[in-house]
Amino acid sequence: MSSQPETITRILDSAESHICKKGYNAFSFREIAEEIGIKSASVHYHFPTKANLAAAVVLRYTKNFIENLGQSDLPDAQAKQLLKKYIQEFQNILLTSGGMCVGGILGAELTSLPDEVANATRHFFTENLKWLAEVLQLQSGGVDMKNNQLQAVKVLAMLEGTLILMRTLGREVQFEEMVEDLLNLS
Repeated sequence: MSSQPETITRILDSAESHICKKGYNAFSFREIAEEIGIKSASVHYHFPTKANLAAAVVLRYTKNFIENLGQSDLPDAQAKQLLKKYIQEFQNILLTSGGMCVGGILGAELTSLPDEVANATRHFFTENLKWLAEVLQLQSGGVDMKNNQLQAVKVLAMLEGTLILMRTLGREVQFEEMVEDLLNLS
């Protein structure tokens, strides 16, 4: 018998996988329950609504995504290496799940999402832009924060868009080379 924390993790993992591959509107509690071998009522016990579940997925995803990147404000942080790590996180999404970034796929569906999920999705993008702006600030030697914020938007938009194209065209191998070239990191 699974413990509650383990069951919650399995539910979140399953929901995240479904979201990455099909988006918010294309999965059900029943599918998740069947996949992990529990009753649908058990999913509802932990997450009363689909919005609760999806918001929890996005918040966990955001936390893990940012933590995997490392701290951008350490004294010995290397901007170029941090940007390469950021690119690698996006490439890993494509290679490991064959799906989309949770933030990207839900961002595309934002107008049809419950407020709770839409807000969690906005949080994903806000945290990413904050982290990127800090790295770009480090790279520029502390010059022109407004420009660094604009550059952060461009980088994030490029990576999310690249994920869409690479997934659609099936060209995972070229992802890193293409993005690094566009960011002048090679």
